[in-house]
Amino acid sequence: MLWKVDGNAVGQKTPIKIQELTPNGTGLVGAPKTLLDNTLAWEGAVVEGPWMVEHAGSFYLFYSGNGYASPSYGVGVAKSSSPLGPFTKKGAAILSSKGDWAGPGHGSVLVGPSGDWVFVYHAWHAGQVGQAPGRVVLVDRVEWSGGWPSLLGAPSTRSQPMP
Repeated sequence: MLWKVDGNAVGQKTPIKIQELTPNGTGLVGAPKTLLDNTLAWEGAVVEGPWMVEHAGSFYLFYSGNGYASPSYGVGVAKSSSPLGPFTKKGAAILSSKGDWAGPGHGSVLVGPSGDWVFVYHAWHAGQVGQAPGRVVLVDRVEWSGGWPSLLGAPSTRSQPMP
């Protein structure tokens, strides 16, 4: 199980943690382990929305950083050879405000029906952070190159073909 500690509510770090579940999924095994916390400037006071996938023998932890109701909200990724870490952050956000969209983040990575990897996330219309119609769902392709994922061209300016 992955989760974020709500340290930002009390002016503290917001570690993302992992803990094994019992086989029936109703209990916890062992102690929680910290995978990462907000240490980079772009992450601001919070890291949240963890989503982990395995690709080509490595584990990738996608996460969002900064406040969700801000154009500074974005997506980062960290990599490890084990789901328990240690994880190394890629560094700069791999998804940030651009063009028609602001504050993209809090997404899920999955393989679409065609076999393409995609990132499903939400973002505000640029200039309308915190306003109606609220955050809208976007989908962009994940590209794998040099051992890291990227979201080239994201957020997209127009609808993408079905993954």
